[in-house]
Amino acid sequence: MTRRALVKVLLRRSARRGRTELDWLASRREAKDIAVFHEFHRPPYGGGNQFLLALVGELERRTLAVEVNRLSGRTPACLFNSFNFDFRRLRRFARDGVRMVHRVDGPIGVYRGFDDGSDRRIVGINHALADATIVQSRYSLQKHRELGFDLRDPIVIPNAPDPAIFHPPATREPRPGRRLRVIATSWSDNPRKGADVLAWLDRNLDFDSFDLTFAGNTHATYERIQVTEALASRPLADLLRAHDVYLAPSRDDPCSNALLEGLACGLPVGDGFGWSIDDDRARLTATARRLGYEVAPPSWARFGRRQAVFHHDHFGALQPRWLQSSHRLGLSYFHGRPGTAGYAEFDHAYETLKKHASRVDRVQVTHAEMHELVADAGVAADRIFRIPIGVDLARFSVAGPSSRSTARELLGVPSSAFTVGSFLKDGVGLGDGREPKLVKGPDTLVAVLDRLRTSIPELFVLITGPARGYVRKELDRLHIPYKHHVLTSRDELARVYHALDVSLVTSRQEGGPKALLESMAAGIPLVTTRVGQATELVVDGQNGLVASVDDVEALADAVLRIHADGELATRLRWRGRPTAEAHAEERLDSRWAELLEGFVKKDEARAD
Repeated sequence: MTRRALVKVLLRRSARRGRTELDWLASRREAKDIAVFHEFHRPPYGGGNQFLLALVGELERRTLAVEVNRLSGRTPACLFNSFNFDFRRLRRFARDGVRMVHRVDGPIGVYRGFDDGSDRRIVGINHALADATIVQSRYSLQKHRELGFDLRDPIVIPNAPDPAIFHPPATREPRPGRRLRVIATSWSDNPRKGADVLAWLDRNLDFDSFDLTFAGNTHATYERIQVTEALASRPLADLLRAHDVYLAPSRDDPCSNALLEGLACGLPVGDGFGWSIDDDRARLTATARRLGYEVAPPSWARFGRRQAVFHHDHFGALQPRWLQSSHRLGLSYFHGRPGTAGYAEFDHAYETLKKHASRVDRVQVTHAEMHELVADAGVAADRIFRIPIGVDLARFSVAGPSSRSTARELLGVPSSAFTVGSFLKDGVGLGDGREPKLVKGPDTLVAVLDRLRTSIPELFVLITGPARGYVRKELDRLHIPYKHHVLTSRDELARVYHALDVSLVTSRQEGGPKALLESMAAGIPLVTTRVGQATELVVDGQNGLVASVDDVEALADAVLRIHADGELATRLRWRGRPTAEAHAEERLDSRWAELLEGFVKKDEARAD
């Protein structure tokens, strides 16, 4: 650094210290409701900046007096953000009697993919100034703890976009006759925001069925994805509302503000393109309406009071936002056995349920293990309802020679292949899924297929579902031919089942899985581990073949039996369908009616 440059730096620092002292003296007798310390930027900018702009706006709409980067002598509370503020200035203003709250994201080293010391700097600020800490998600808090970062009195409070800007459209253009419009957004050009996922989609997505837009900053170039520059909040919201689905490809994002903006604009996200939890929500909505109940859009729960709110994701339901709300709270507890190695979130969720057992008004469980687990947590017996995950028979028709041939032709499956199908999500997160979600048994699936490839030369594997990167990588390594069919929605799933010879489930824990009854409904022989509903619905040798969890040899032998024994395959095809019919969605209405009775007020006008 030259002498002139050094002098300029010293003069700027001196001027900044001088302004701090003048502001401190001038503010000693003043009072605001809250102080916010953050280096604000005009949008478009990062998610934290967007959230804090929205927060300040909301506080001011609620007539609270907010001061920015100043803490007056009688202001009772101060919120300071990560390390994006003048630490020396805040330390000068800090005083006894002020509630000092630190908003922390990250860990930054996790979502950036490298550690430059920022997280330790943030923890140092936290210990120096904070009385309490706000983290944006349970995931963020857990990761900080895993890395040994102890934060002062942490509490999870998610981000939220500005509802005056990010809101659903009054109407949407009808879907029939046009491609599905998918959008992903990111202000940051960090490759971990999903660059690899977008690159894969750019090569593999069916662009005759989809339009995919990326809005934001990126160093990548794409041939078929439409790229738009980073936008300020209002034009970004307009662009989001012009799309049908929000894609969230980030890795290790503690609480994506971009994702929340997409949700606020009414775009479905869930755990994929309308995959499992979204499907549960849609089916319960249909059931409730058949029973005469009025169902509001999910986003309304944020703004309403004293409503009946039901979550199919118990991890999301057992959060302070819902436990401390005025709503009556119902949830599905599908799976998540405490003590499962590598899944601390299972323990956390169960301990939370035990602590708040009396707060939960209704719990759906799908099989005996979860029924016993929820009861042992202290939930009253009359609040627990055993309702299996059903199947839509109108969607899943029985496969025949003609539909099998058509499905294989459309999907590019060889007509002579012996095709094994695996239809679930078995990777971590919403991106490519290269990290295996071990409770779903992707490693067992690969091991079984490895056994089969030498005995069945015509073996072909058909997979669907999001986040299958681990399985794809392993199939490539083993040189097993396969097709990963990216669904536009679960409505396509029946056609994909029709291409199969065997449906294979290798999970270690499940609530369903849905593949059980879907396979039976479609007349596809089923091989499954003894998990979830399989323990109660599948009779070994009659409507499916069952093996113990992690028993690779038994699972492979079961598939080989179907391959070698046409009579067995036919028996499984035709004896599975009655099981599916007994668990059709409409036949479960009476069980849902018992759960909903007294939990939610019926719309009498609809009931009449």
